[in-house]
Amino acid sequence: MYHLCLIRPFRAQHFLVGGDWGAENLLHWHDFRAEWTLGGTELNEHGYLLDLLAVEVLLDRVLEEVSEKVLNELKPFHGLNPSVERLARHLSDRLLDQAGQFDPKGRLSHSRLVVFENETAWASWSQDLPPLGEQH
Repeated sequence: MYHLCLIRPFRAQHFLVGGDWGAENLLHWHDFRAEWTLGGTELNEHGYLLDLLAVEVLLDRVLEEVSEKVLNELKPFHGLNPSVERLARHLSDRLLDQAGQFDPKGRLSHSRLVVFENETAWASWSQDLPPLGEQH
């Protein structure tokens, strides 16, 4: 399987809810890093898995939605603990909802979005993607 990975830093704030996590319950910043890996077995006529520029533009646009924001105040996290796990799932869902913009022929078979909250801690959401005719 071929893999393509893009890495982007972004900064956002959050505070944890629903438990006693000390300083994590207070509003604080993270210098996050997103790593989005896409996989598939077929290359296009130019020998590429995807148009890298199209993937970069979409990733940057989706990260702008959370960058420099308080995650707790964003609609997807209302009433939820804005954990790094939920952030990874949210970003992945937003990106894959727009897969037609960068994968119009449905070559992708796997996606993994990792969000690092620091140099040693991360969470991810990965999923196998249905064939083109079965995508929503």
